[in-house]
Amino acid sequence: MTDAGYGYNNSFIAALNSKARVLMRFNFQTVTLTDEDGNSIRADEVNQLVPKEDALDLVVFLPCWSHPLRAVGSRNDEGVPVWLLTDLIQEELPTYKVRQLYRSRWQVELFFKGLKAPLNPDELPTGDGPTARPGYGQNSS
Repeated sequence: MTDAGYGYNNSFIAALNSKARVLMRFNFQTVTLTDEDGNSIRADEVNQLVPKEDALDLVVFLPCWSHPLRAVGSRNDEGVPVWLLTDLIQEELPTYKVRQLYRSRWQVELFFKGLKAPLNPDELPTGDGPTARPGYGQNSS
């Protein structure tokens, strides 16, 4: 499970090629999806189809991947559509559980944030020292 920061075609393909099971948040500006006929799916069109309650489950295809995927759209508390892409079939992960499972990822994020908070990473001695810079110890010539 990953957030939209990884929601790019190449990220999906890399995860799928590694045989990982995927549940990623994405947006249609960074991911190209097609329908069964090969037509590009446009955000403005599918966002209108997402119900106010419940979720919309679409069969979609990703270029360079031959198997169908599922795009599940639902609305957040502000009414904005949120899209998740998965290779898990309906029997493995029913539509009503997709968002529930994704929300559990956020609880893990909060847990790790809580663990790191007492460290105050902005004040660690190497926060802006030479060891924190890329290429430290390498010959710059």
